[in-house]
Amino acid sequence: MKKVYISLLCCLMMITTTVIAEAKFNDISDHWAENVIEKWQDSGYINGYPDGSFKPNNPVTRAELSKILSSAFDLQETTTLTYEDITNGDWYYPYLEKTATYIPMYALPTLYESNIPYSENQGKNKFLPTDKAIRMHVAEALVKIKLDTEKIDIEELSIQEINEQVKTVFNDDEYSNLIAIPGSGIPQNVQRMNKYTWLAYKLDIMIGSDGYFNPYGYMTRAELITAIDRIITQ
Repeated sequence: MKKVYISLLCCLMMITTTVIAEAKFNDISDHWAENVIEKWQDSGYINGYPDGSFKPNNPVTRAELSKILSSAFDLQETTTLTYEDITNGDWYYPYLEKTATYIPMYALPTLYESNIPYSENQGKNKFLPTDKAIRMHVAEALVKIKLDTEKIDIEELSIQEINEQVKTVFNDDEYSNLIAIPGSGIPQNVQRMNKYTWLAYKLDIMIGSDGYFNPYGYMTRAELITAIDRIITQ
């Protein structure tokens, strides 16, 4: 992780006395993430729009997520892609090769609108590149990247213990109880949702807002850059 930090820091410092720094994005003034966005403006992995805006509240698509994660963490290891809805000519293909093992596809327990594409994809083999990334999936991806790159040991807890800890921090109804299916126990998607919410909070990657984690919400550009900043600068 130090290597990543040094690399990004160098990007920020590569301004000589003969070069005028690019003006900051024209739509981030007084935004809650203004300082973080400005900090990484010249890093190379967050880009603005031709009109000079950053659009901090715009949701990130899964394709955009693959590019940002690959660039921000300098991921190099690739995996063979077999998704039915992508081709090697897609602009995000080289980034997805490096991030596919981190970005999850599973449907969350409750069928909210943001969850429908993933529910409909069950049993299929699609990446859904143009769909908006939901916070729970981003949380899992960021946790896995941090654990892999920093070799962190996490204490083992039962899903019941994890759920109890999550409920002491977040008020989202989705965490109010665990759903056990007779004969098969607690579904894997319920376990993953609780586990990675807990880890994202415990590792200070995503801490929610006003007591809510909002697992089904779309991940905005500002939220993503803030979460990445939390990992890199820790």
